Formats: sequence, structure tokens, C-alpha cells
Amino acid sequence: IIIFNNNSIIHTRAIPFGGENLTKDIAYGLNTSLENAEFIKCKNGIAKESLADDQKIIKIFGTNGREDKEISEKYLASIIQPRVNEIFNLAKTEVERSDYNGDFTFGIILTGGGASLNGIIDIAQEIFNMPVKIGIPDTINGKAEIINNPRYATGIGIIKYVIENKEMLNEQFEVNNNNSSINTFINKIKNVFKKLN
Repeated sequence: IIIFNNNSIIHTRAIPFGGENLTKDIAYGLNTSLENAEFIKCKNGIAKESLADDQKIIKIFGTNGREDKEISEKYLASIIQPRVNEIFNLAKTEVERSDYNGDFTFGIILTGGGASLNGIIDIAQEIFNMPVKIGIPDTINGKAEIINNPRYATGIGIIKYVIENKEMLNEQFEVNNNNSSINTFINKIKNVFKKLN
């Protein structure tokens, strides 16, 4: 959680739950592997049960000798929604603890893989009672499935900040510009993105 105001970060906090917990809940609820649960979450997950279709059937492929089975989209949403509610209520508590008394003019921006869940905005708006949008990286070039995915928004934002503020960061770390840790970091990140292409 980051609260940003007047071009400054005024509060940060981490909460101990996220998309991985949703995956574990699905794996437990459907008695399937974590890998299968992640696939089901990404392909069929809906964060709000009332938006799910009780008639839409999802096939769960058996793992470790278990038979295939079928569930409704609504049943899957009934597993997902309680954890989403918990995560957003914890986040709301942290926002309230920040002692920031100003207006949240731009509302809430969701990032991370879980932000791609259908219906996630509806739940967030209900809990926070303010505008909500999905954060995706902007003003960068690259593969559409990366640059248009909220899963990568935070990482790309950090990389972009480092690149745009390289000189200032080098000065702060008082290192030789030709052999700086910032340049090393940037080169490593560039290599990761080259491998993705």
C-alpha cells in the first residue's frame, strides 16, 4: 500500500495477503494443485460472486490421480470473494491509519496480478467508497501482454524511476558513474527484458 500526495509518498505499508493467497484458497477449495488453481484463477476468476454465472461451467482437470470435475463460475467466485474482501478491508484499515486527512482525489489504483480479476473494481469501490482504476504501466514500449498487464506495473514503475533518476541516484550513493550499482542494476533489468522478447 502506498499513499501518494503532491508528488510524494506519505505512507507505505505491506499487508500479508495477496493474489497468492487467492490461489491457495482455490487450490484448497477445489482440491487441486497450486499450478492448476493459478490457471483457473487467471482464466475464470471473478472477484464478486453476484457477477458470476451459476450456469457457466468450469472444468477442473484432475491432478495426482484425481478425476476431472466441473464447478460453476459462481462457486469459484464464492471461494475468491471472501479473500478479496479481507485484503481490501486490511488495506482500508492501513489507509485510515496513515493519518492523511486530505482528499484522495485520484482514488485507488490497483496493481498486481490480482487486479486483473473480473469484478475487482466493483468490490474495491464498495469497500473504499471512492473511485478505483486498474494501474497499468504507461509511456513505455514493449510487448502488449507485459505493458498492459497490472501484474508488471510496480516493477516497471521502479525500473522507470531508476532510469529517469539515474544521475541523482548515483550522486546519492556516491559511486563512480562508470562502475555504479545503479548502472549494474539497469543493465541486469535490460537483460531480463531482452530475454522476454
